[in-house]
Amino acid sequence: MPAEGTGMPGRRVGTGPHHYQRSGSEPTKLTARMAVRLPAALGDRLVRACHWTSAPAVAALWEWQTRWGDGPEVIMREAQRRAAVTILDLWCAITAPRPDADSIMEKAKLQAQVVTTGDVFRTALKRAVR
Repeated sequence: MPAEGTGMPGRRVGTGPHHYQRSGSEPTKLTARMAVRLPAALGDRLVRACHWTSAPAVAALWEWQTRWGDGPEVIMREAQRRAAVTILDLWCAITAPRPDADSIMEKAKLQAQVVTTGDVFRTALKRAVR
């Protein structure tokens, strides 16, 4: 994993609350946290494996983001966080590019290809309790 990616705050591109809704529009069922202790070398290997497995999808998601931008919802949400929605914010939101249905489906397929360490742990836990 490249060194510049290890300290980045927040979720990886392509993940978020929707990332864990694997069965349609069913609400997220994550209700608790689970601590896992791994030897440092194994933990590092897991993080690197997830990074390199997801790298092609993450690169394509960054390209998608560059092509379509944040969109009107994100522009307005960020303006509201500043507590001052200006005419410029409204203009940017109105003129923001909007992806077509095929592009949205492309993004969803790419997001499904992103593998996180949490995905690996959840899968291992499901297999262990079966």
